[in-house]
Amino acid sequence: MSRIGWYLNSKFYNNKWSCISENNYSKKNITFYFFDDIFANLNWEVEPVLSYDYLLEQRARQLRDSYDYLRLWYTSGSDSETILQTFLKHNIYIDEIAVAKNPFINSDRELNKRAIPRLKLLENKFPNTFINIFQTSAQQYLEILENQDYDKIASDITLRSMSYLSSCYYTHPKLLEAPHFKYNKVANLIGHIKPKLEKRNNKFFTYEWDTAISTVTLAPNLEMFYTSPNFPELHLKQCHIAKNYIKHKYPQINHQVFSENNEYREDIETAIRVPIDNTHTFTKENTLRNLTPKAKLALQEAYTTAPNVYYAFKNLTKDYAFMFKKWNTLGIKSKEYCLGT
Repeated sequence: MSRIGWYLNSKFYNNKWSCISENNYSKKNITFYFFDDIFANLNWEVEPVLSYDYLLEQRARQLRDSYDYLRLWYTSGSDSETILQTFLKHNIYIDEIAVAKNPFINSDRELNKRAIPRLKLLENKFPNTFINIFQTSAQQYLEILENQDYDKIASDITLRSMSYLSSCYYTHPKLLEAPHFKYNKVANLIGHIKPKLEKRNNKFFTYEWDTAISTVTLAPNLEMFYTSPNFPELHLKQCHIAKNYIKHKYPQINHQVFSENNEYREDIETAIRVPIDNTHTFTKENTLRNLTPKAKLALQEAYTTAPNVYYAFKNLTKDYAFMFKKWNTLGIKSKEYCLGT
């Protein structure tokens, strides 16, 4: 069965923290396993001939046929918006659309000013879908920060966000576990992942860092829409579309990484996602203490409105400082694949 996790020598872990703890906090001999049993057997240099739109539709239909209950986690960002529009375009039913709000208003602007108004605008298009918009209190956020259970909530040394499914299941178990008692097959569908590309010596390569995946791996019944061992053609197709777009737009650039975490995010989204209003979109580039701009805003607000949350977060960054000192970086790279020229 294909999976995501870490190997220390020949022992498999679904939890990075447990893996490195048993390895005396060293990365030596640890490898990040990212659907290798499926991905390693693909011909990554050949772009699938089927259209991207057709593959999006087929992935949506596959998920609908595979599960009794589909829950889409929605932010109205380009990833989840593309998923939603795919289901709507082909009249494929979604049982639930979930929106997880945190207690800090400024950092929730994407939800308050775009996602929730958009769902209200579209609600007549899915009248039987449960629109589940739920709020997290500062006290619940504090519980997440003070209970960094690396076996249940976090599989990595990470600062938990309420947008992570494992956090939501921790704080709202009755709300989110209800379908699991009623249906045999429940899926938590998320908009992962955008391709990460690197150009070296006039060839393009793709790979992933475990830090981009480990924040969601402990979520129950997880389905990544774009990147799945059950439908690898879709991820392969989006990698080639993004590669071709970048190759033609930036022919002069040779040695460069292209990802949503740097200045090329807009290019990748233009190539493989539906257009959205980015007025309220946060960048995903990390700043001081490995914070994204969104997390930084949340902390600034917490300092004045919920100082106990602020200081709990500050205390938790000791994990980061410790591991940065040990490793100089927190990430472990997956196997990489060549997409050709």
